[in-house]
Amino acid sequence: MSERWVTRENRNVATPKVDAFLAEVREVCVRHGLCIGHEDTHGAFIVSAMDGDESFMDWLGGAMIDATIKPEDR
Repeated sequence: MSERWVTRENRNVATPKVDAFLAEVREVCVRHGLCIGHEDTHGAFIVSAMDGDESFMDWLGGAMIDATIKPEDR
């Protein structure tokens, strides 16, 4: 189980539900051969072809969580 940074608490916490959610996002990306990235110029997301490169998961997998996710939903 990994830990993620919680912005309001300023600390890392275990996030099994968020981990499971991101694992499912990864499965969808692999199934469709597409990945979600961050377009740095305007702060938007960008969808691109994976082309066999799953390194996008390093970025997506490192997601922080905000205060809208309650401790029991992490």
